[in-house]
Amino acid sequence: MTALMLVLLSLIFIFLILKVALLSFELPMRRSPGEGAHYRRDSLSGTGGPCDWNDRTSIPIADLRLDDLREGANMLDSRVKADG
Repeated sequence: MTALMLVLLSLIFIFLILKVALLSFELPMRRSPGEGAHYRRDSLSGTGGPCDWNDRTSIPIADLRLDDLREGANMLDSRVKADG
């Protein structure tokens, strides 16, 4: 009985350690409105890096109204690409 309890406690402990270690991968990253403005400014002025467009369109913005605008821009961008 004691050995079984020790094994169960060890498994629970290992599970909790792994859960805490992987928690940062589970939480979605959300940009502040200022960070979103920075990426929009850089993409419009052409001063951004090669990954800025992907970063701008793929990472949600914490302000839900601005995030709706980001999603709308993504849909518009996909329509423009589809039209060619």
